[in-house]
Formats: sequence, structure tokens, C-alpha cells
Amino acid sequence: MEAIMRVRVCILLFLAIALAAPSYGQSTFATITGSVTDPSGAVLPGVEVTAVHKTLGLKFTTLSNDSGIYTLPEVREGEYTVSAVLTGFKEFVADRIILGARTARRLDIRLEIGEMQQKVEVVAEAGAIETERAVIAGGRTETELHKLPLSNNSLYFMFMTLGMTQPRSSSPSFAGSRTDQYQMSVDGGSINSGQGGVISNLANQTETYKEMKVEMVNNSAEHAGLGHVMLITKSGENRVHGFGFYNYQSPWFRARDFFDATRASGIDLEYGFGVGGPLYIPKLYDGRNRTFWYFTADQDSGSKVREELTPNVPLEAWRNGDFSALGLQIRNPLTGEVYKDGKIPANQIHPISKLIQERFWPLPNVGDVNTFRSRNYLQILQGEASEEWHGVAKLDHTFRPSDSVYASYQLHQVDVNDWETSLPAFGWKNWKRQSKVFGAGWNHTFSPTLLNQVRFSHAFNGYPRRGPLEGREVLSYLGSTSLGPIQGLHEPYPDGGGVFNVSFSGLSVTSISQQVTLNPGFVNMNTNFHDDLSYFRGTHNMKMGVQVGKVRFANQEYHASTFGAVQFANTFSCVLDSKGKCVSKTGHPYADFLFGVPTSMSRGVPEPLEDTRRNVVDLYFQDDWKVNSRLTLNLGLRYEYHAPWKAVNGMLSMFDPITGRIIVADEGLSAVSPYLPEGYVDIVGASSAGFNSDFLVNPDRNKLAPRVGFAYRPFDGNTVIRAGYGIFYDMTPQSPSAAGSSPFVQAEPTYTNSASSLVVFPRVFPDTGSGKEGTVSIPSAINPDLRFPYTQQWSLTLEHERWNTGFRASYVGTATHQMFWTRDLNAPEPNGELFINKPRPFPKYPRISYTDNGGNHIYNALNLEASHHITKGFSFQGTYTWARDVGDDTNPINPFDRAAERGPDEIVPNQRFVANTIYELPFGRGKRFFGNASRPVDMALGGWEFSFMTAQQTGKHLTPSVQLADPNGIIWTASGNRPSTTIRPDLVGNPKLDNPSHEMWYNVAAFAAPPVGRFGNAGRGIVTGPGLNVFHAGLHKSIRFYEDMKFVVGLVASNVFNHTNFTNPQMNVSNSAAGEISDVGGPNNSNPGDRAQSRQMFLRLRLEF
Repeated sequence: MEAIMRVRVCILLFLAIALAAPSYGQSTFATITGSVTDPSGAVLPGVEVTAVHKTLGLKFTTLSNDSGIYTLPEVREGEYTVSAVLTGFKEFVADRIILGARTARRLDIRLEIGEMQQKVEVVAEAGAIETERAVIAGGRTETELHKLPLSNNSLYFMFMTLGMTQPRSSSPSFAGSRTDQYQMSVDGGSINSGQGGVISNLANQTETYKEMKVEMVNNSAEHAGLGHVMLITKSGENRVHGFGFYNYQSPWFRARDFFDATRASGIDLEYGFGVGGPLYIPKLYDGRNRTFWYFTADQDSGSKVREELTPNVPLEAWRNGDFSALGLQIRNPLTGEVYKDGKIPANQIHPISKLIQERFWPLPNVGDVNTFRSRNYLQILQGEASEEWHGVAKLDHTFRPSDSVYASYQLHQVDVNDWETSLPAFGWKNWKRQSKVFGAGWNHTFSPTLLNQVRFSHAFNGYPRRGPLEGREVLSYLGSTSLGPIQGLHEPYPDGGGVFNVSFSGLSVTSISQQVTLNPGFVNMNTNFHDDLSYFRGTHNMKMGVQVGKVRFANQEYHASTFGAVQFANTFSCVLDSKGKCVSKTGHPYADFLFGVPTSMSRGVPEPLEDTRRNVVDLYFQDDWKVNSRLTLNLGLRYEYHAPWKAVNGMLSMFDPITGRIIVADEGLSAVSPYLPEGYVDIVGASSAGFNSDFLVNPDRNKLAPRVGFAYRPFDGNTVIRAGYGIFYDMTPQSPSAAGSSPFVQAEPTYTNSASSLVVFPRVFPDTGSGKEGTVSIPSAINPDLRFPYTQQWSLTLEHERWNTGFRASYVGTATHQMFWTRDLNAPEPNGELFINKPRPFPKYPRISYTDNGGNHIYNALNLEASHHITKGFSFQGTYTWARDVGDDTNPINPFDRAAERGPDEIVPNQRFVANTIYELPFGRGKRFFGNASRPVDMALGGWEFSFMTAQQTGKHLTPSVQLADPNGIIWTASGNRPSTTIRPDLVGNPKLDNPSHEMWYNVAAFAAPPVGRFGNAGRGIVTGPGLNVFHAGLHKSIRFYEDMKFVVGLVASNVFNHTNFTNPQMNVSNSAAGEISDVGGPNNSNPGDRAQSRQMFLRLRLEF
């Protein structure tokens, strides 16, 4: 009764906390479990089992229950010694029990009769197979992260693990998962962006982490996603330890790309250090076995940036109004006077034009400076290289055996030092992107059978951007003439980077332009709190938890013409004939500029801040039920409530196809743009139209996700049959249109200047507006009852351990249903008629995107793996996957026929094989050969280590396309012409070539443009692209100075054999380069995990102590 009462109290406690606070995080701790028997095999209850962490001194103790089963849950990852004692039996001691993150290590104990003072000692072999759960997982240890021949980036290793497929829109695929179906955490704290991706910068640096765990099939109810990547940061120990490293690469370490004439230039450097230990202050505090600290810092940089500015600048004669060398006559549009000698008097050149050219365009300095040509100016600048800096601080403390806490802070900063445009009047961007995460946790043990874990994390991703020039300053500069300030723009001017834009039509002078940038710009935050309670009763290991989170996304982007934009052509400085046409050899675009008379002009309205937020509440229950010594059942249930996005300022909108109105969140009605044409479309508040007043769409409250599995050991602990089934939901809701779109932002049409009412500097836009109605965009439509897509995943695994090697064969199935898909709601029926002659649901409006449920896909795979943990200096892992993924989860070309999109998924290859090995050469002291060598001999022959990785893959399933005039009349246009569109072509032959090459990969002649009146009959994924064949290798030499200090020098090479791995060919058959391949990097487009570019080597230097 007392134990049950404690459970109830703890459940009420964490529910109260969770409902009051804002999670996604998951436990990273491990479990040791097994049975205790006597020599006859009879179970022994009441046996005291203790595990001691070998470097931290942490101790965990429990008793075996009436069934002889013991469980040590939520123990820190690392190496342990496990002991078991019971009166009348010898003490059992097992050494070298190595636990990784979230591993469930089975250790069955058999006690021998005798005195307790006597010991039975065994050295445990590393657990090579999973014996307790249905999950299929992999990962990398600290040794592998340091020694395998990949660059200093943890994500590279993730892409080279079992069953992984390379990124889909920068997101990896876990056994058929899609973009919004995986999670990533650091020390259990989520670094998901909350928008369908992760803050990947926080997962980059290998030196920060001691372990990476990838759970990719049949995750338990504790996790939301199909895939889950856990990164565990390094921690302090009872001795001070650390490292320093320096990695170097120069052009001589790079091979020339297949298509390049020279090697890539520049020097790349990676360097940093890490150090940690117990918190020890002599005579004040001794934190050994209690308080530990750790700190790492590293930086990526390189040689100084060499920027070559090569703009096209106007000639000095033109700047002075002299066009005589061109034999042109120039007409003054303000006075009507014609300058037959082609020379504009100095007093007729507009003062604002003078200011613009003096500030922004230098004089030519290349070639004949009196003849206009491309790149007639050259200036070489030296700037600081873009740099990345990364740091982590971590503190662990144990108050007492029942209470421990930790806190960590991680910061990643990227300094972008690129020159803005090619004109020297601008400057360095100097953008700084910051990503950071803070995490903290508290573990409390109420009793050996009742534990609680609380975690909090806050992840931040910000990208403040500020250009070298400020828009306000530029406008103030242009308004410094006697004519007064620039007129016609929307005031007040925003505080942001930008410039008054000047461009030309018919003249290749480099435009004056700069991206309009803001600070803070893009901001993404994900705050999480979760509480997990573990309870052990009899044969049941139960875990339940609540996870609460809050996601924020904010961004503000200004229109490119916020500070004005003008374009000049040969419109007003030419001599006109009787029909009002320009006479030949008269006028010049730059002359129009000198007169200050633009041909066209535009202005932008500062966009409002997009600030959207949403809440997350997840509950789960998991029971690992040990039915008997051979069978474990995994039973779980998860409930998820992921609220729709809500705009802080109410600026959410969507189109209602039933009434033909725009629906706006009630609070956002006052923010509708005044430039929306009156009477064009009705706009109503959500509540008055029967929609949710905050979200516009209705929350999905029906996300129940059962998870079941079993692990059956039919013979002994060396063979296991595992299977699992579960339902998983996507994690990010679809959002209606936000602040940066219609009807809150409505761009004015470009104004075309008229000779009858000339707009002349300092006015850059007429005070009466554009004088015409432009194409008004309509916000997207969304099914207000949109449901989250859900995925069914199942697996069957046979696993066996022999020779300290695990062998696994798995069948995996993944099927996602009710996936989001988008079509043009306002498209007419496809046929041969012209678009403008067809009836449409809303004839006054252009394209209207409509998002609904309906897409699906199914993935089936066979996965074979052999894995050997490091033993006597040797380890290897090899994984082969045969897979097929077919679906229609793409936006259809024909909005009335989604079924036509069904085909193989592009990024899932039919076959993929990855393997790696680490081998310490058997020479030197303590090795097989020269084991008793003298120090000089050992220095020369000992300490050598070889590492190797490979990835082999068949090509992607590529889809051909053709660009042509819309044959079906479904693309919006206001004219009687057929607009250009891109669709799939007709298949008229065999696309496969007997000997494909980079010059022609597939048979382009096998495709033809479909006739008017129908779509092409070619299916998706009918062309197989180039495959992948890449090997990486590393050679390291360790020199040990003392027992606990060594220096390591190494050379690692990606694509060591420099095999050319081509990217995919040009698939648009109407392109002149159709079928050709123009780059290298492999089918995954130079994905960092494959490292399939030309050979690149790094020199590595490392000191460990």
C-alpha cells in the first residue's frame, strides 16, 4: 500500500508541475537488468545487486524480486562493475559492463554456494545484441567519433549509420521516415526547431560528444518520432582529463574535381580543447565522487578571404554626360532640347544622379577604360574568413545516492564575412548566426523500485542580419541636395539594412542593390519540460511521463523595394518619330539616369513581424513486462496534443473555399493591408464565420499512439527474436498564412513612368500610387479539420551473438497515411482549351493553394548487419539495406489526379551498404609482436592504428520533366497565350542506355512533349541516377609520454581512391544539357555524410591527458 501511495503522489506531483509549466526531452540513461539464480537454476529473491561507475564513483543498488529479477534503471552511461551478494553464496563480481545511452543491458547472474568473502569474478563481454526491446538502434562511441575517418562533424556519422537514407530537404530519413518524423536531443533536451526540422548547428561538433545513439525503428512510447538521435556530451570524472586538437587542410591536401581545372584554394583549420574533472578546492571543497565539471571550445576557420570585385561600371565620359563616342543624339525629356553632339550639359545632369554615381560606381580600371565592356573594374580585397565557434560547459552534482542534478550550456556561432554585391561601395556583411541550448535535470530515487526524473531545456536559434549599408542613411544622403528629401516612399522608414535600388534595362551596368536585412531577424525557440516516473513491481518495469513544450517562430522580412527601386531604359532620352517611337542612334539608358527620369519604379511596404507560437503536451506509459526468463513484452501508449500555430498579433489568414472569403483571426482584422483593392474580396473575422478565433484550424485532439513489441530468447541470451508495431504521428501542424502574406501585406504594382506626367528625382513614386490594380494574391486554403499524418511501423528481427559479434537480420515496414498534400483549388478542368476561356470556381482570383490530408507511402526493407565491438584493438560494423519506398506524397502536376503521382520515392535507393572498421596494428609494447620492445623500438613500431569506412549505393529514382507551353490550360494567365510550365513528358522509348556516362546518362530521345489536351504519360522515378562508391581511410600514430598522456598524429582521407561520384543528370528534357552531368559529389549531392567529392585529406594533431 505504501508503494502504491507513493506512485499516486508522484503522478499527481508531476502532472501538477507539467500543467503549470511549459517538452520534448527524453532520458538518455541506461538500464541493467537480468535474473539471479542458484547453481540449480532456481531463482533467488532478495539478492543485493550493486553497480559502481568506474570513473565517477556513482553507486546504484537494488534487490532481486520474488521472481529473481533485478533492475537497475536510469543509470549513467559509462563503464561499470556489477556485484551481487547473498548470505550463503560467494560474491559475484562482473567487470567491464559498458553501457551506452538508452541501452538495456542484460546480465544474468548465477551465484555459487560458499562464503560471502569468496568472489566469483567474470569479465563481461560487450553486449553485441539487443535482448530486451523491439527497437532497432545503432550509433557511435567516443572512440569511433574520434578515430573513424570523417570530418569533425557528428552529423556525418549519423548519415553513415544503419538504414539511414540521405537528406530530404536537409532532413535524414530513418527507415522510410519523412521530414517531420524524427527528433534530436542533447543530453535528453530537444534541439528540434518545432517547425519540422532540428537546430543542426548544435549537433555538429564531434569533440563535444562522447556518444551518439540513433534509434530508428520501433521506438517506445517514450519517444514521439520514428527516428531519434541522442547526443551525449562529455562529462567530468574523478581525475582531471582533457584533450587539445588541431586539424589542418591546404590545397595540396585536395584532389582536383573531375570538372575543374585546378584544386580548390584556401586553408581550412579546426582547433580546440576540452578539459574536465572533479570540483576540488583545497581545504574548502572536495567534489570527488560528487561534483564534476567539463568545458570544451573549438573553432573552424581558414585563410583570409580573397574577394575579387569585378563589376560592370559606367564610363567616365558617360558620367559626365558625353555619349559622342557612340554617335548618339540625346534628347532632354525635361526641356525637349536635342543634343546632336551627344553631350549633356553639366548643369542638366540631375544632382541626385551625381550623388548616386559618385558613391556607388567607381571609374573603370581594366582594359580600355574608354570602351564599355564586361568586368571593366577590378579590386582585390582581403577579409577575415567566415568562422564557426562552439563551446559547451557542463556541471554534474550528486547530493546523495538518491539525488543528482546536472546543468549544461552549449553555444554555436557562425560569423559570415561575405562581401555584399560586387561593388566596392558596399562592405562586409558580417552576419552572426547563434544557436544555443540550456539543459538541466534532477534525478530522485524514492526507493529501489520508484524513481523520478525531471528535465528542462531551452533551445534557441537566431540569425540577426544587418547589411553594410543602412537604408535610412542612404536615403538621407540622396536627400542632401537643394531639392530636398526623396519623395514617394512609405514612411517612416524602417530601421534596417538596405539601399535605394538602381538598375538598367538594355545596359549591363551592375545594379545597385542590397538585401533588406533586420536585427533580430529570424528567431526560433523551443522550450521543454518533462517529468518521467519509473516504477518496478514484480515482473513489470513501468515508466510514465508528461512532456510539455512551447515553440516560437518569429521573423520579419522587408520588401526588396522598401527603400525604393527604380529602373532606367532608353525611354525618355531618345528622339521620337511621328509615331512616338525611338529613332535609331538616339538616346541611352544611362542618359535617362543622368536626367533623373526612371522608366519604372516600385516601392515596398514594411512587412509586419511574423510571430507565431504553439504549445505541446504529450503523455506516455511504457511497461516492459518480463513474462519469464525468455520473454519480455514491450507495451506502451502515447497521447499527443500539438496545438496549431497562433499568431501573437492575430495575423493568421486563410481562404475559405465554401464562401469565397478570406478568414482572419479576430485579433488580426485591424492589420489588413490598406493597399488591398476595395471590394476585391471579402475579409471576415474567424469567429463570425464559424472558425476557430485563434488558430483558424481546429486542433487535432485524437492522437493516440499504441506501441507494442516483444523480445524472445528461445535458447539462451545469445539468440533473440524481436518484433514490434507502433503508430507514430507527425510532430508539426500545418499553419495558415502568417503576417508576411496576404491580406496583411499587399505589394503595389510597379509604376511605369509616363511622358505626360513625368516622375523625376527626387520623387521616386507618384503620390497618387501606381494608378492601376495589380495581381492580388490570395492566402492559401487549408482544410479546417486537417488531421496530423500518422505512420504505422512494424519490424521482425532475428539476432544472434557469436565470437563477440552480433549478427542481425530485420524486416522493416513503414507506412504513412493521411499525409499533407497541396493542389491548386482554383484550377480549371484540364483539357486543350485556353485558360481564359474556361470556367473556374473563383474566376476573379489567381491560383489558390489548398492543403488537405490524403497522401500516403509504404516502405519495405530488408536490413542485414554484423557488428563487432572493440576487442583486442579491432572493431567493425557493416550494414546492408535493400529497400523499396512507393507513394504519392508529392504535390500533383494534375490537381485532379493525385494517383498519377504514385511512384518510387526519389531519395530511397534500392540498395545501400555502409561499413567501418578500426584496427590497432599488433606491434609494440603489450601487442602480439614486439610486445617487450625497448622504448625506441616501441616509439617507432607501436601505436599505429588504421581506420576505414565505405558507402556503396545504387542510384536514385529520378523523374524526367519537360518545359513547354501549358498544354492543359490550368496555369493562371490573364492573356490568351499559353504560359510556360514544367510537367512530366511522354515516354516514347527506353530511357536506359547500355553505357551511360556523364556526357549522356539516359536516353533523352525516349521522351517527348505531350500534345495539347493532356499530361505526359511518363511516371515518377523511371530513370535511375548514378550510384555511390566511396571509401574513406585514416592512419594514426600514438606516442605515449606517460600512462595518462599521449600525443596522436594522423592523416585522414575522404574518398581516398578519388573515385568520381557524379551527381544526378539534368532531368529537364527540353534543356539543352538534358542527360548531362556537370558536377561531382554523388547521388546525394555532396551530402556531408557520404563525403563523395574529390579526395580531401586532413592532418590531425591531438594531445590527450
